[in-house]
Amino acid sequence: MACEMEWHLPYCILKSRISGRCTDEDTITFTSDAVKFLTEAQTKAPDQTVYNVLDTLEAESFPPIYLMLPRALPTMRFKNRGPLYLVTSKQSIRHIFELTAHIMAFPIRAFSTWDEAIEAAEMAATKDMLRKNIS
Repeated sequence: MACEMEWHLPYCILKSRISGRCTDEDTITFTSDAVKFLTEAQTKAPDQTVYNVLDTLEAESFPPIYLMLPRALPTMRFKNRGPLYLVTSKQSIRHIFELTAHIMAFPIRAFSTWDEAIEAAEMAATKDMLRKNIS
C-alpha cells in the first residue's frame, strides 16, 4: 500500500491518499501518521478543527472491519478532529468507512471526486473560521 499524508491547508485540512491493498499493518502506520498531524494541529492551532480528506480511489482493499475499528481509536481522543471527507468510487470501501464511522460516532461524508471533497472541506473550514471570528 502507498499512503501519503500532508497539509492541504496547515492545521485545518489534512489530505491523505491510500492506494493498493491496505493491510492491518498499513492501518497502524496510517493512524500513527494521523495522530502526528492531529497533535501538531492541536499544539499549533488549538482552536482549529482539522478536516481530513481521504482519497481511496486507487485503493484495492482494506482489512476487515473488526481490525479497522481498534486501529482508528487513537484518533478519537482529539477534540480538534473534524469530519472525514472520503473520496471513493467503490461501494465496498464506502461501506467499510461508513460502518466504522457509525460505530465510532464520527461524521463522514462521501464523494466521488477529489475536487468535490476538497471544495466541501474548504467550505466547511471557512464557515468554521468565520463562526469563530464572529463570536
